[in-house]
Amino acid sequence: GATGGVTVFGEGMGAAAWMRAYAEDPSGFAHHHVLLNPVIGEVPGKFKERLDECMGDITMYGLERSFPGQPPTPIGNAAKMLDFCFAPDNLGTRCADAVLLINSAAGNISPFKSMRHGTFWGGQAVRCAGVARGKAVLVYDPAEDCVDEISAYINRPARKTPASEYVFQAPELSALESGKGNDNFRVYVRVRPLLPREVAKGAKNCLAVQEVDMDRTPKPQRITVAAPGVRANSTSFVFNRVFEDTHTQADVFEAVGRPLIQDVLAGVSVTVFAYGQTGSGKTHTMQGPPDQPGLMTAMVQELFAGLGATGKRVFFEYVQLYLDEWKDLADGKDKGIKLVDTPGGGRLVGLQTREATSADQVLEWMKQGAARRNVSATQMNDVSSRSHAIAILRLADSDELNCPCTSLFMVDLAGSERVARSGVQVGTAAFQEAASVNTSLSALGRVVLALLEGQDRKGTFIPYNSSHLTAVLKQGLGGNSRTCLMACVTQAEDSAGESVNTLRFALQASHVHNVVGGAEAKQQRKMEEEKIKEGKEALVFVDGKCTVELPCGSIEMFGDVSAGEEAAMVLLIHGAAGESDAAALAQWGPKLTQAGLRWLAPVLPTFGGSTGKRLAMQCEKAVQPGGVGDLIIQLLDHIGEP
Repeated sequence: GATGGVTVFGEGMGAAAWMRAYAEDPSGFAHHHVLLNPVIGEVPGKFKERLDECMGDITMYGLERSFPGQPPTPIGNAAKMLDFCFAPDNLGTRCADAVLLINSAAGNISPFKSMRHGTFWGGQAVRCAGVARGKAVLVYDPAEDCVDEISAYINRPARKTPASEYVFQAPELSALESGKGNDNFRVYVRVRPLLPREVAKGAKNCLAVQEVDMDRTPKPQRITVAAPGVRANSTSFVFNRVFEDTHTQADVFEAVGRPLIQDVLAGVSVTVFAYGQTGSGKTHTMQGPPDQPGLMTAMVQELFAGLGATGKRVFFEYVQLYLDEWKDLADGKDKGIKLVDTPGGGRLVGLQTREATSADQVLEWMKQGAARRNVSATQMNDVSSRSHAIAILRLADSDELNCPCTSLFMVDLAGSERVARSGVQVGTAAFQEAASVNTSLSALGRVVLALLEGQDRKGTFIPYNSSHLTAVLKQGLGGNSRTCLMACVTQAEDSAGESVNTLRFALQASHVHNVVGGAEAKQQRKMEEEKIKEGKEALVFVDGKCTVELPCGSIEMFGDVSAGEEAAMVLLIHGAAGESDAAALAQWGPKLTQAGLRWLAPVLPTFGGSTGKRLAMQCEKAVQPGGVGDLIIQLLDHIGEP
């Protein structure tokens, strides 16, 4: 390398070998290193620390396929490194970059949608006599711009340490154990007992539970994981309650479900979801067999029993997320469903919404939907859920669900799994399912960590949109909802590592701050929206432009609103070059109009100049009176868009 030392180009298991060596002793190595499809089960604990000490970094290339028919081993085995590159602790430090190379010509197999052209880093199977005993070997053929990109990276200066580098420290204790009650994000643990086939194989119980002496009713409980190979200093956790194998489904409902339904009836939105490895009892806890109904059944029955004379109308939706695609479990359709934001919360447009008049009606719909859900057998679970399923109940005063309403999200997440243990074969549909599930659950973990960092550091980006799963659960993750997490673990000693990971996720989630607004706050918001609509002004365009008078001054806009009031509004916001930027964005206009959308491209103030002095563009002033953010808000009020 240009800075001295050796630059490593590591592929597959060779990349993993170098990472382990670097974690032990980074001396002699250069600052920059290139990894291609690294195959590693766990990133060495000291690897990130060594990179920071030496101001080193890596660029990881994830090559999906080089040629049609190649097994999807490369991108699947790179999952751990993708987690490392995208971890909140690493984002912004420039210690790791990732480039995903999706070769559409070779057949798309991964859940990733982004891509670099397939010829950027090509390859093909070639028979090399005397090298592979007649078998074909993979020969890479990178394009010239690929070689140039890697050369420029290797020769660039070492990264610099920021003058005051912020390092986020994830919590080591749960909110309860830290002395911070968090009633808006409650965490419970459900323990699955050993199965007969596990007992027959001599499986041992690795979990111990004991009550904690805290001034709370009921008393919180501590769960401890003890198994060979599991570090003792990170295996003890305190949560609201731990339901052991002696607790029934009714016990879980009384402690968890009934209080949540009381919240819903009081006008508070609620999200309840089960999290854990595959085969840990999530579906049993949420749905349950006919003779042992789970939380979802009991909560639906309790909801309708409490509706009484409230006059509320109940609407039901049921959807699954499978291989990054939505499927309506109510009618089996799997195309055309999109997630959009509305004043009433996140809505899946294209999803069938049914008005429900009784609990039996909803339960029958749920039974029909569950039969349409994607499941299959693995070595860890005879009936493994291969998709995330979400049942949604909304309480509204009318049939207009775009108005503020109370929502109940009941989520049965698919379980994380290690491919080596589940018996899934690389290149099969089951492998794709496992990769997709693990990717979305990793996104969920990153959102939780980002939320925690955001509580300490304002302006932290929360990557809700990195996954369909986190986007639809946004209301329950740091939003306007009371949330309950059911962390499901198994007693089986051979799953101790996965159980610790589940409990650590639950520990971190217990610190998430949701802002709960009840019926009174929602009604106030509804009144404000109606006030905005009543006061909206008509827009009159001449030659594609119009001028509006706002409290902070007059502005010009390009636009077209001929699609009608019911059409969605697209606001095109430019940079800092004033009218020229707005005019450039307006070139999108005809396409938007053709798509049946309304659109506006306001001419925002520039940096400096007479207008810019009054309408400051600086970020810290954007939402202050007279700032550009204030201008945009006034514009939305003017045109009646809440």
